Amino acid sequence: MLATEAGHGGFIAVSEELARLAAEIFPGRYPVVAEDLLSAPGLVRLYETLARRRGTAPRWTSAEDITRAMAADPLAGEACTWLCRAFWSYAGQLTIVYGAWDGVIVTGGVAAALRPLLRLAEMAPLFAGSGKYARLLATVPRVYAALDDGELAGAAEALRHLG
Repeated sequence: MLATEAGHGGFIAVSEELARLAAEIFPGRYPVVAEDLLSAPGLVRLYETLARRRGTAPRWTSAEDITRAMAADPLAGEACTWLCRAFWSYAGQLTIVYGAWDGVIVTGGVAAALRPLLRLAEMAPLFAGSGKYARLLATVPRVYAALDDGELAGAAEALRHLG
């Protein structure tokens, strides 16, 4: 476990469509800060942007509402899918930067709500990307931990091994 502020790093899109979408959500902002996109407020902005593209009024106003509606509302589902694509592309980049070759553990409320989408086979290539490390990234295990205060439990476990 490594404590970082990686969410404050720049988001680099792995596809032209994802780059266009990020630029549309955050016009004039370069780089887009990963946390601004890969978060509950980011999901709301993503959903609103997709609604604007379709010329429809957004029906939902919170990330909780959007994730609850993702199976029944095509627009909410599309927004959640795009967030998952962005998430995995960034997670793959962080895996390279931090050398997390032993695995990636995904936790948190948004991840729990999006778990069915995050597990889709179509997401794996976004994590691996197409660069020099694509084959290696494709072998990195990715798991989901649905624990109350999982981040604190991980920190406590890491501290136990320091002494």
